[in-house]
Amino acid sequence: MQSSRKNSTDRLRSQKRGEKKESAAPSQYRRRSPRRMMIASFIANAQVSDTSTAMIDLRLPKAEAWQDSEDSLHIKCAEFMKKALLAVGAPQELFFHVPSEGIRKPQYRAKLKMMGFRPGIPDLILLARSEEYFGLLIELKKAGGSPTTEQRAALTALSKQGFLCLIINDLATFQRVTEHYTKHIK
Repeated sequence: MQSSRKNSTDRLRSQKRGEKKESAAPSQYRRRSPRRMMIASFIANAQVSDTSTAMIDLRLPKAEAWQDSEDSLHIKCAEFMKKALLAVGAPQELFFHVPSEGIRKPQYRAKLKMMGFRPGIPDLILLARSEEYFGLLIELKKAGGSPTTEQRAALTALSKQGFLCLIINDLATFQRVTEHYTKHIK
């Protein structure tokens, strides 16, 4: 991992200086940016050096992402999270989904706004403190989906308050992150 990270960094530096790309590197390393390397490191080691200032985007390329509907991804992820919480003996009440998606009538939207509704709140919320974070907040996206401006702003603000905020578009990544996080719940 260290040598591939160094090669990736060296390639980026040479590209900035206008030097020619190395073509001998395997295609899997040519596409990886330092940010993608950090994300791969997070998945492999379940650690990131500094997530206090921004959310972490763990979305895979469209071809590798969840191909079904976003709702079906939500359901699979919620089922997995419940099992992971049971496995470590954490209360189920700490995990929930805020239903903010969908088209609503203007009158109902106005009522929700008066009641404190805010756009951009993450899809899945785990309010269980780990060794490093106050909770885990995950925005799920289907293949090719990207977060809205409101979602990015909310995730960034929440991460600055000590929450681990992730954007995920596949079940396997969700499972790896969840397994690691739930093992470190206080």
